[in-house]
Amino acid sequence: MANEIIDYVSSTIDEMKVNNGLVLPKNYSAGNALNAAYLILSDRSKGLSMLDKVAKNQITKVSLVRALQDMVIQGLSPAKNQGYFIQYGKQLAWSRSYFGSVAIVKRQKQIKGEPFANVIYQDDVFETGMDDHFRTTVTKFEHKFENQDKPIVGAFAGIEFEDGHIEYTIMTKKEIDQSWSKSKMRSGGPKAEFPQEMAKRTVLSRAAKMVINTSDDNDMIIESVNRTTEQEFDNSKPKDVTPNKEMLDDLIENDEIPEETTNASDDELNPANLDKEIEKDDGKDPENLFENQTDQQ
Repeated sequence: MANEIIDYVSSTIDEMKVNNGLVLPKNYSAGNALNAAYLILSDRSKGLSMLDKVAKNQITKVSLVRALQDMVIQGLSPAKNQGYFIQYGKQLAWSRSYFGSVAIVKRQKQIKGEPFANVIYQDDVFETGMDDHFRTTVTKFEHKFENQDKPIVGAFAGIEFEDGHIEYTIMTKKEIDQSWSKSKMRSGGPKAEFPQEMAKRTVLSRAAKMVINTSDDNDMIIESVNRTTEQEFDNSKPKDVTPNKEMLDDLIENDEIPEETTNASDDELNPANLDKEIEKDDGKDPENLFENQTDQQ
């Protein structure tokens, strides 16, 4: 089943190249990226693999296909730590990492050099100003090593354009926390363990959105990038929507999930039926689901 899914995604990407003008980055191998994804999705070191969950109908096949398509459309690979697969309930999503956002921004024709992001700690020196075009600039930033264990007070990202100016995006810790409060990721995890890295990812993601949405990239790439950004957020009350084994066992025991529905037949897993499923899956279509999202990072 897994190999058939990979083959199916490869064929749809080929169709997008012909019918939709999709152009993948030079030196990018969709086959290598899909093979790397397969190894990750089949990993059972922490229990059921993502592919096992698809077979048990704990993750929808449609979301698996779309996650893989988003990864390839954006020209990214999990082998290079440019993103990862995250389960939200029964939906699987491709989520860009900091390195993934850097890679996409660097490919834009109007960009010079490599985008960057820095964390501002308490007692760091940070000053801003404006250039002749009334664009916000960072005029001074001094970070001392001894401040690194102090509270984070903000973060900023910079993207240099060909004309020499640097577009800065600045977020206070309050703004970062507001962004995180709408995240579907559980309240602990990376945000608690690596707050500095997640803060850099958040501010760079916001900076990258402006560049990507004003680029001359294929609309399919822009839509994919925006979708994978937006699907991490929930406008309703933040919650951890990924059930663990104990939660699933409890639901089955209380008849909230019938046991027989946790397994899918071989026919249902046949990739030949995926086109029909995607067409009828309006309620789970990421493009419909997130079309009313506000501007969040």
